[in-house]
Amino acid sequence: MSELFLIIPKPDKLDINHPNDIIGERPAHLLQAVPHQECPHLLDGLEPWAWYQGMEGEDAKLFFVQENKRDKSYLEWIVEFERLFMYNGKLDEGKTWPFYEFNRFWMSGATFGPLVSKKLVRDFDNFDAMAWAKGEAFHSRYRYTREFFASVDDSGIASYLGHVRVPAELVDRYAPMPERKREPTVEPATPEPNCPYEI
Repeated sequence: MSELFLIIPKPDKLDINHPNDIIGERPAHLLQAVPHQECPHLLDGLEPWAWYQGMEGEDAKLFFVQENKRDKSYLEWIVEFERLFMYNGKLDEGKTWPFYEFNRFWMSGATFGPLVSKKLVRDFDNFDAMAWAKGEAFHSRYRYTREFFASVDDSGIASYLGHVRVPAELVDRYAPMPERKREPTVEPATPEPNCPYEI
């Protein structure tokens, strides 16, 4: 069982209330923009409760959080990740804190829209050098996660699918990015609160 997100970078909004309303060929990829009660701005740039489609051949992507539920390496990575932006040894719960949306709602079944995804890309860029200092393996997963939010694009949608049994051909097609050496592109950041996103 793999833990997955689906990204549709350039979706079309459908004028339907339910997938059963679709007439003709069913889209290859279909996601609903479900608002999160605690953090409705996750959907900014999308219409709440609307359905969005991506057709076969368009650049929809599966993002592997972890490929085996028993693999604890991802949870260990999250612990190290949180240490990047702790302030005086604590995580701030304020909505303007770096990575707030990622840290609170990443694995909660949330749907991410384009504006908050851009904000999170900036957070990843701001802390890139600090992530690099933690070693190549940590930084490789850090960059892979950053690319997830970058893939949402200017009008895209990304949604958590949960634990899914994935056919072998899809694992081959949507394989995670390999580990690679990469020089940090920005100076180390200090964990100061920032704006949730720019309009």
